This record gives sequence, C-alpha cells and structure tokens, in this order.
Amino acid sequence: MRYLKTYEKYNNAPLYQANTLLQVLEKNIKKWFTSGSLSKQGLTLEDSDKSFTNDVANKTLICRFTDAAFLYQVIVVVGIKDLFDEEQTQSQSSDDMEESVQNEGVQDDNRKIENIDVKIKKYDLNGQRNDNIDGPLIDFWEGQVGVKEFTEDFIIEKISQMEDEDLATTNTALNSEETQGGIQDLF
Repeated sequence: MRYLKTYEKYNNAPLYQANTLLQVLEKNIKKWFTSGSLSKQGLTLEDSDKSFTNDVANKTLICRFTDAAFLYQVIVVVGIKDLFDEEQTQSQSSDDMEESVQNEGVQDDNRKIENIDVKIKKYDLNGQRNDNIDGPLIDFWEGQVGVKEFTEDFIIEKISQMEDEDLATTNTALNSEETQGGIQDLF
C-alpha cells in the first residue's frame, strides 16, 4: 500500500504533470500536421523539441512549421511553480524543490495545470537565413491560453489573424503612398 501512495504522489507532482502535458501536446501537434487541419492548410511540421532542463518554474515545447512563404514557431510554456505550496516555494531553493518533487511528489491534489503560455512567431522564409536566425521576424503573438483551448483551430485562427494584420498593414501603406503621390502631383 505504501508503494501505491508513493506512486500516486509522484503522478500528482507538478513536474510529472508538466512533462505529461508536454508529451500529450507534442503528440497532438504531430497528429495535427499528419492527418489534421494543419496538414490540409498546407503547413509542414519541421521539428518539435521539449525542454529537458531541471528548471522547476517552467517546461517548454517548441514547434517549427512552414508553409510556402513563412516559417512559424510555436512556443508553449507550462508554468508549474504555482502548483507548489506557497510555504515550500518560499523556504526551498530551486534545487531543493526539484528534489522534493522527484522524491515526494509534493503538491496539493486539487491543483492542476489549467493554463499555458503560448508564443507564435512568424518569419519570412525569403529573408536572410542561417543556423541561428530563421529569417526576419514578421509578426508575433503571445498570451495565456487554457489547456483545453489550445487546439489546431486555435493555431489556424492565430495564423489567420497574423495574415489579416499583414494585409491591413500592406493596404494602409499602399493607401498612404497613393495619397502622398496624389498630393505631390498637384504641386
């Protein structure tokens, strides 16, 4: 019985929850690009990487995918520091918390990861590109999203918003040039 309780504590540990969530998200993302809506949109998954650091505060998943003209980077950050008891985070160092999580599974059973931080970056594939830089950054979105709301439709919606913003910016610039040209022609 003691082993069962230890296993239950481990399964409820914040670090375990975060790593499990990242595994599920990575699996879902790969599925979205092979048989889901993202593959039908003409997007191709380039790679995905999970953080393997022992950072107690955050765990990260980074996915890169492309279409014909752009490279996108989606960064998902799972914050787990809030899942620890307040007293423990104030009295323990980062290394002590990590050891506590691995050995004891310290966590309030009612606390679950409900929100994730998401960043979506859009790069121009036609720009200068090398190993460290993906090309010029064109657009950027970041915000906190509920775990259940982070779906392929969410990603498609954010990419569409970026394209709409790019189109609006282009139209504004063209209208501005036309107006300036019309005024210059009068003089």
